[in-house]
Amino acid sequence: MGASKKLMEEVIMAYSSFIPITTARFANVAFSNGSLLYGFLERLMKKQPLSAPNDVKRYFVSPDESGELCMLACILGKSGDIFFPKLPESSMRTFSSIANDFLKAYNMSPDLCQTEEEAKAKAGLFNGESPSYPVYYFSSNTSGEKSYEEFFTDTEELDTNRFTNLGIVKIPKRNLWQLLK
Repeated sequence: MGASKKLMEEVIMAYSSFIPITTARFANVAFSNGSLLYGFLERLMKKQPLSAPNDVKRYFVSPDESGELCMLACILGKSGDIFFPKLPESSMRTFSSIANDFLKAYNMSPDLCQTEEEAKAKAGLFNGESPSYPVYYFSSNTSGEKSYEEFFTDTEELDTNRFTNLGIVKIPKRNLWQLLK
């Protein structure tokens, strides 16, 4: 989870002693605005190469699944609960494998390029009839970004027994002033 999301979660949960607040942590929502797949669609329409790290793994959920998780958190959660899906680590996907499957869905295969410049040049020549599309895969070098996704840390209190397919992070009750100290 990114720092800004974690900070916002801490701020809203600081009010959970006063008003009922539940929320959810979920994976990347496929095709949502700003998502990886949304970005791939935009690049394809602009004839830009697909570019993705080949060593970063993330979970992906459908828009329906993310909505259902939020609804379940609202209906079944207690104030301060953060719901997350119990997904097997094997369902995590690398960004590059998602790009390959994305192209396959459009009846294309990846044309692996060695440099970003090569991929840009090939994308500029793409005529819409080629069976392959230029892609540039690279090793991630973003400082602070994890190579894998996790829904909780080992310092958080969990309830993994209440539901078969959902876990709950139990946030300790504290108020906003404790958070700011």
